[in-house]
Amino acid sequence: MRAPGGYEGISGIEHIMEHIASEINRDPISVRIANYRREDNDLPVLVPVFLDRVNYRTREEKIKQFNEKNRWKKRAIKFTNMAFPSAYLGNYGALVSVYHGDGSVAINIGGIEIGQGVYTRMAQVAANEFRIPVEKVAVLPSYNFATPNNFATGSSITSSCSAYAVIRSCDQINERLAPIRAAMPTATWEEIVYEADLRGILLQANYMTSEYDPRMINYTIFGVSIIEVEIDVLSGRKWIVRADILEDAGRSINPALDMGQVEGAYVQGLSAWMIEDTIYDEHIGEILTDRTWNYKIAGALDIPNDFRVYLRRRTVNPVGILGSKAVGEPPICMAHVVVDALRDAVQASRHDSRYNTKGFLDIHVPVTNKSVMEAANVKIKEYLLH
Repeated sequence: MRAPGGYEGISGIEHIMEHIASEINRDPISVRIANYRREDNDLPVLVPVFLDRVNYRTREEKIKQFNEKNRWKKRAIKFTNMAFPSAYLGNYGALVSVYHGDGSVAINIGGIEIGQGVYTRMAQVAANEFRIPVEKVAVLPSYNFATPNNFATGSSITSSCSAYAVIRSCDQINERLAPIRAAMPTATWEEIVYEADLRGILLQANYMTSEYDPRMINYTIFGVSIIEVEIDVLSGRKWIVRADILEDAGRSINPALDMGQVEGAYVQGLSAWMIEDTIYDEHIGEILTDRTWNYKIAGALDIPNDFRVYLRRRTVNPVGILGSKAVGEPPICMAHVVVDALRDAVQASRHDSRYNTKGFLDIHVPVTNKSVMEAANVKIKEYLLH
């Protein structure tokens, strides 16, 4: 699971905000805004703009009309937000080597490529520092003899720390190449490194970041998510009609990779809150969902039908590496909104069943089809055909 600790903490406080709003009969968004912290918080600016951008209030009204016209299909739309603290931990190393024959660059880093695109980002960073095409840069698999003593790949800091280590390594090489650049102002990169090798200049450098490095300054990542769901009251089946996410990625090093990370983290969270139920034998405590035959995760048909991800524009993180912010883990913390949306959809059904819908409705999580049907608790007489 991504964001251990932060995932549970943010989901928990959002659950509390929803509970408070239900008990005092207030708009959940206004309850959140009233409880925002005063310092280091961009949400008061981001939230109204994003609500307007996705036509939240208009869609909310249309959903009310939809629910009035449909007994066995119910929809709901809900909002959540996030302020996720970054935390630099441990050491990350980088080794940058430039080859005089063709000017190619090889990089070793302590971070492990696990699908988050760290190798692609490091190639971009080195190409930017040396002012060369990214095709000239190769990032080699992590090798402990080249970059030893690295912290774990995780905490959404691997790319940032590795990027800073690469930058500092490139700075050392650029400093050695500076006299040659001054003497040969029209020379190509290949000519400069070839001349450097002839002069006996070392074309290799390394650097290791640590949590004590004064350049590694923590910051907050902000996000907003709005989700629209539909339930089938008769079967408990769920459908995510649309999801909108605004992620504060700072000045993204690679927007395509960041968008993929936002989508992946969010869907992972949706899977946990909607599908991944852990079931134990009530007599002996044996876990019954211990394999893929009976423990399911989200598939292609479980993701939002209309999935819109926005990266915050024209913002630079003043303390981030190259102005960026971490994106690997934070978006999963906003996936809890699906629970709130499904709860509201169930409440719409309970209203039609003439239950008292004032106050907060407890609903079992993950919100499986069974959870939906049990929470809706349609009365037997409603199934009768006249």
